[in-house]
Amino acid sequence: MGPLSDPMLLLWSLACTRPAAVPTAAAELIFLPGVGSRDLAGAIGRYERGDPVDPLLLQGWVLDDHDARIRTRMLELLAVDAQRRDCDDCYEAAILDYTDKRWDPDDLHQLGLDTLDAIDVDLEALRSRPVLSQEATLTLARPLTDCPVVEPAPAALGANGGYRRGTVALHPTPAHRIPTTLAHECDPGHHTAEEVGATFEGWPLFLHQHSSPAIVEGWAHYAEQLAFEEGAFEGVAVQGYHAARAWRAARVVVDTGMHHLGWTDDEARAFYQEHTALDDAAIARDLARHRRTPGALLSYTLGALELQRLRAHAEAELGERFELNPFLILVHHPGQSLPQLAADVDRWILEQR
Repeated sequence: MGPLSDPMLLLWSLACTRPAAVPTAAAELIFLPGVGSRDLAGAIGRYERGDPVDPLLLQGWVLDDHDARIRTRMLELLAVDAQRRDCDDCYEAAILDYTDKRWDPDDLHQLGLDTLDAIDVDLEALRSRPVLSQEATLTLARPLTDCPVVEPAPAALGANGGYRRGTVALHPTPAHRIPTTLAHECDPGHHTAEEVGATFEGWPLFLHQHSSPAIVEGWAHYAEQLAFEEGAFEGVAVQGYHAARAWRAARVVVDTGMHHLGWTDDEARAFYQEHTALDDAAIARDLARHRRTPGALLSYTLGALELQRLRAHAEAELGERFELNPFLILVHHPGQSLPQLAADVDRWILEQR
């Protein structure tokens, strides 16, 4: 039996083709690049099959920079699995899974309320604006983006439509929501992230499929702010942008309310009705998502807030040397998480200096 007879190892060898590491004088004595790569491939295979993986053994392998990054993401995912087992699939494990951080749900609930209080938007004026027909929604949206805009498939009617492989699906919606939604789903949101991520060659599918939700959705929500800063919204679309911020902050309050404080659906619905400009159909879709995936809707606001913090940190340290595009590339590295991104940003700052 040859060394690559295991299909997992064969896939790993094909996915991880990369130039050999160039050792320094010290590294030649104390570091063997790539030692443990095959073991790491086997660990990923066990994780994907749902079999046990020993984190202590994983930490003991000597790996080069490429594989060490994969190990870091593996350890983050294993930490979530361990917490789920320790507390019987508890809400705190879901929070860690979707936000890369251990939070006190009470603190999160208050953070959502504080974020809402800081947003200045006339929700009443927006609530009176009509929901467009499906045809009118698509007609208004299509000239605003290069991404194809389509009607959601019947199977997606319980979700918010959203982005998939270069295409944006939009439900019937008020006009003020359309520009912010397109910024979120297309450019500079999910579509831009997908294009940047595709430029990373030689990284295994495992990482492309396991970027943190706080990175994926946090970026898309943060992309709305980038579009706003660039003057992409005019007229009522400006209020639509602020209403979208309130909507994402309200999700933090409602998610913690439902899964930590014991809110009923009626209490959650009432909070959305009071603090957002969502129509009843949009509220029903969000409530279904809260029930189906506890913690998932936290990733938008919490991820965006951390991206704002990291960008502000880099700008303060680099001043005029700060460039947005290199920061964007760091964000969209395959398998990225908020802790890894913070380390990447610190390294980037040192390199620029």
